[in-house]
Amino acid sequence: MPSLTRSLFLTILADHLNGRATALPDDYDEAELLTIARQQQCEGIVYHQTHIPSLQRAYALTTFYAVNRRDLLRQIHEVFTERNIPYILFKGTEIARFYPVPMLRTMGDSDILVRKEDRNRADEALASIGFDSDKTGVIEWHYHKANMDFELHHRLLYDEPVNLPHLRDWTDSVWEHASVEDGIRYSIEPEYNLVYLLIHLRKHLLNSGIGFRQFMDVAVMARQELDWDKVNGYLDEIGLKAFAENCFAFCARCFKVTLPIIADISDEFYETAVEKIFAGGVFGFSDESNKDNLVNFKLQNKSRVRVFVEYLFLPYSHLSKLDAFSFLDGKPYLLPVAWVYRVIRIFKEHRTDSAARNMFAPLTTHVIDGREDYLKQWGL
Repeated sequence: MPSLTRSLFLTILADHLNGRATALPDDYDEAELLTIARQQQCEGIVYHQTHIPSLQRAYALTTFYAVNRRDLLRQIHEVFTERNIPYILFKGTEIARFYPVPMLRTMGDSDILVRKEDRNRADEALASIGFDSDKTGVIEWHYHKANMDFELHHRLLYDEPVNLPHLRDWTDSVWEHASVEDGIRYSIEPEYNLVYLLIHLRKHLLNSGIGFRQFMDVAVMARQELDWDKVNGYLDEIGLKAFAENCFAFCARCFKVTLPIIADISDEFYETAVEKIFAGGVFGFSDESNKDNLVNFKLQNKSRVRVFVEYLFLPYSHLSKLDAFSFLDGKPYLLPVAWVYRVIRIFKEHRTDSAARNMFAPLTTHVIDGREDYLKQWGL
């Protein structure tokens, strides 16, 4: 069972989604609760429910960024309208409006989808209103303004190993399932959007890990007025029915919500999943053991020696997001130092023999088999 403070955190999220006040017990660990709230990027929600004074600043910042983001999205809407560039807001940027308090749904970046043929014109439009750009990525293009990040996409899924071809093909039909919401802005059909959220959740679960916030997105969207025959049809079409039912069951249990289709998940699986999600933080990066997820995929096409080297010398994009390596943020030239520091930490935290086992653990059969068993319990 989760600890008292972890159970309290889940109660806070459940109360928020269900419109209930939260009563704080006398014996909870405030420092632990604040750490969890920060790791799961739910500080604003926790303050809204509890009014713990030490979270007031985080709450203010959350609402400040939400107001600024709304203003920047208005600027984008105006310039895209002037230039006749249809677009879709998706993931957190779109789901936030369905939350009880939309401003409190935090996000690392705002995702915007345009048609492939409009991508260069959209880039020029964003540049014209002062967005700094980084178009080096072959997938999404990154933009920055007023201390906030935006991503410009032309697909919902890309040609990454974890994104199966039939899932990419299915999500490429998104424009066929979108309708005009406001002039030039389109909104995704809610049933299609829910299934896409599950596909995106699947991607994070198979990669670095996932936090409670993405499960909250699924719960929020699943509680809208939906045509569940259509949802089931989509899930059958892409072969994710079992995964969806397990996700819905997990959401129902975590957040005390009633959903139309759920699986019968065991107490053991539920508690294991909860502990993994708490350990990993909002994107799984707080739990270094999530590297095992990536190893499973790489072993499909690469030798174990090559995978081990890639694991030992993790890239800047992954290592800089681990709590212990925050000094790397914005300083990729320190990556060699971080590699040395990582090996030192492994040996410092373990005896020499167990440190060696820890370093090679991602390549050992029992770890890989254990990870596969866990994913199978999710229906993957």
